[in-house]
Amino acid sequence: MPINYAARFGKYFTQAKVADIISNMPKPETPMKDLFFPAGRQKQKSGAFIAVEDIQRVTGSIPLVRRGSRSYSLDDGSSVRKMIEVDGFIPSKFITAADLNTLISLGDEQAISAWVNENLEYLRDRISESTETLICQALSGKIAYPLASDGSITGKEEIDLGDPHAISSTTLKKGDVGQLRKWLEERLTEHRKKAGAASSPVNFVGATVYNEIVDTMTSKDNLPIVWTDTGMKLFGKYDVRPLDTAYTLPGSQQAKSILGADESRIIDIANPGDLFYLAIDDMDAKLAAMPFYAKPINCEDPSGIKLIGYSKPLPAFAMKRQSKQTVAFN
Repeated sequence: MPINYAARFGKYFTQAKVADIISNMPKPETPMKDLFFPAGRQKQKSGAFIAVEDIQRVTGSIPLVRRGSRSYSLDDGSSVRKMIEVDGFIPSKFITAADLNTLISLGDEQAISAWVNENLEYLRDRISESTETLICQALSGKIAYPLASDGSITGKEEIDLGDPHAISSTTLKKGDVGQLRKWLEERLTEHRKKAGAASSPVNFVGATVYNEIVDTMTSKDNLPIVWTDTGMKLFGKYDVRPLDTAYTLPGSQQAKSILGADESRIIDIANPGDLFYLAIDDMDAKLAAMPFYAKPINCEDPSGIKLIGYSKPLPAFAMKRQSKQTVAFN
């Protein structure tokens, strides 16, 4: 009788066991998630769907669901609630029967645990990388993430979260400290007029804008600039940071920048939105919402198991609490 490898190794992949193993692993590099969605901004939803009003409450606008993401109207007897189904990340890794038999024959529990940890970390890191890409794209206000089936790109999951408030473009004189300070204040004032109060506003800028600001603020001695790990604080008040990160979508060779080189985007990092995790469609995961789960599945041809990871994240930025402006220098 063929060995049921999934059953043999299943005890290492219970919901509690996976959560315990992941919690003791070194944390992956997730700078975008850490910046915008720390633990307090992550919300787990106990279901495969998320209500439109839940997203609207965060983003300030009704999400437009396009092809790929499915929406449903559910009548609860008193009103119709529109729900969105989000497709998640499902990476996998195949392990041959020969490798599994070697582990079993050794009978070394420590070796098996190390093997389980190594493969869980691999799947966890792939999902973490994909979630980072999804967050980068969501900052545009439009999620258009490729969907895959049997290893091929078959379409896109598309959700429109809305647009930041647009501030009229401006032109600043290179090296003019006074004009730069005036712009920083006016920029913050206009942001608050359109997007509301912000307790921790950060002026994220593209590469060109940031370099021009640096040149201006270092053109003379003793100008009020404090360098930070993430950028600089100017005149004791304005938090300015570069956001020239680029990301590449699956199936594409073209890197996309989060911000344009001449863009200024103000985001309240104390209230940027929420990162939702929807329930995972798997009974072994107890249909729970969690950032990551994995399980083994038997394969017959070729013989072995496929380790499958699961996660269903939806980054919902509060686009109506953001503002953007194009800035030129002459």
